[in-house]
Amino acid sequence: MTGHSLREKEAHSAIHSAIEEQIEDTIGSLQKNEISFYHGVDMLLEIWENKVLGHAEEEENSLYKEKRSSTPSVSNRLNKLSRDHELLKTLTQRARSLARSPDIRDETIEESNAEWEGFPPIQPRQENKDEIISINKFLLMLLKIHSEEEERILWKGDLH
Repeated sequence: MTGHSLREKEAHSAIHSAIEEQIEDTIGSLQKNEISFYHGVDMLLEIWENKVLGHAEEEENSLYKEKRSSTPSVSNRLNKLSRDHELLKTLTQRARSLARSPDIRDETIEESNAEWEGFPPIQPRQENKDEIISINKFLLMLLKIHSEEEERILWKGDLH
């Protein structure tokens, strides 16, 4: 994700679009019960922690630093984008904590699912499932808003 793909508008936009699509598809699969709830939650956390937050860290450590040096007038706007990264990180940590809570992830239930092949997997209570999905939808909305704002600031020169 470094170098060319991070600094070129089209490549950078493609990274954002691919990640957003992957999140949308996984949320959709969870809602339709096309994948195991626990597997889907693990997939989403993997995307948020490694792809989204990893990408954000690369932006902070290189692209944003370079842009601040070359265009000091954009610094305040980049600070807002950095704040978005912090919010994404905080909400992802909360999603991980919720996913590890006894109400959501009961290791005994997961182990029993493996032992009871041929039977439908045990699912968490619907309200817990809804909460996890809601958090991920909110994170996705924040990510999309952030991506649009970032594009305006970095490539369209919108400094307002």
